[in-house]
Amino acid sequence: QYPHSNISLGYLYVLQDNLPVGLADTLYTNLSSDLKTSVQGKYIGEKLNASKTVAIGKKAPDFTSSDTTGAPIKLSDFKGKYVLLEFWAHWCVPCRAQHPHMKVIYEKFKDKGFTILQYSIDVKKDEKKWKEAIVKDGLIWPQASDLSNGKAPVAELYGVQPIPDSFLISPDGTIIGRRLSHQ
Repeated sequence: QYPHSNISLGYLYVLQDNLPVGLADTLYTNLSSDLKTSVQGKYIGEKLNASKTVAIGKKAPDFTSSDTTGAPIKLSDFKGKYVLLEFWAHWCVPCRAQHPHMKVIYEKFKDKGFTILQYSIDVKKDEKKWKEAIVKDGLIWPQASDLSNGKAPVAELYGVQPIPDSFLISPDGTIIGRRLSHQ
């Protein structure tokens, strides 16, 4: 109703993750060009574009990252399996609280064509803390991170913010679920 108001932009920023993508996109489109070209407006636009790319029913974008040893790891390495792609960080309390539940799910389905691939948005200076969290929480499935400073390219590709966030991907690479709760 107020496409020139900074309050409208702020409200959309807060609500965007709780709105259907189509509605959020319509609201964003109706904003004034000044608001859309602001820092916050550009962020919302980029996130909406990413959300459309990774909507349920779309093919999950492939990516290459690094595992805990620095070796390359790709989403396509797991083709033919159901993959729970989970985004987290060592400092994220809600993320870590899900780990016991994820362990139960993993044990129940790992021999039935299912795996978990976690991608950490941790930064390079926290590499040791990330690896310690994996050990402490007993995470035995594949882990990935780019450990870049200020950027998490895979999380950006998938429009992830906030964490935890997750995508369930079918054996043919189609996204069949998002923001799944393990509790």
